[in-house]
Amino acid sequence: MTMVSSNRKENLISLPVIEGYYLVLGGGKIGTSFKEYAKKHRLPFVLIIDYDRNAPASSSTEIIKDINSLGKILENISKLPKSQIEKENSEICFLCTGLESFPYILSFGIPEYIVPAIPCHVAAYTVKNYLNYVYKDGQVVSELSISSEDEHLLQFFEDFTGSFPENIVAGIHHM
Repeated sequence: MTMVSSNRKENLISLPVIEGYYLVLGGGKIGTSFKEYAKKHRLPFVLIIDYDRNAPASSSTEIIKDINSLGKILENISKLPKSQIEKENSEICFLCTGLESFPYILSFGIPEYIVPAIPCHVAAYTVKNYLNYVYKDGQVVSELSISSEDEHLLQFFEDFTGSFPENIVAGIHHM
């Protein structure tokens, strides 16, 4: 493992958790269902991301034009105390982007809740991006194989996923 990977892990661990922020990965059936739940329960700030700008969950949301605009929004939200976020109106936003933007989105702070509404293992996909694994034909990662003999990489994965908030389940399946 290189120093770069170690620095990335430290950077992730040092990020604040932004209370009242829900990140929904996927705007299909599950993402749309969560959007309706968020409206009903007036959740403070919900961000839905999907690579399809016409995803069902994008309707009746504030469309964020680009990733730079999102950065400004998240910086502002991360500075607000939770009591002020909860007093504000519920806001549901949509950004047309794929999982390749996930590390950048996390760089502004870890959402209090992450709702994985896509058919892949988000933690494995994120580790893959952090470790700069090469995709094959643009396939979505659904599994990350780490040799049980590679103690350093196993420890990195455990530390990496261990830095996620408690409500995010990630781990290693031993074969």
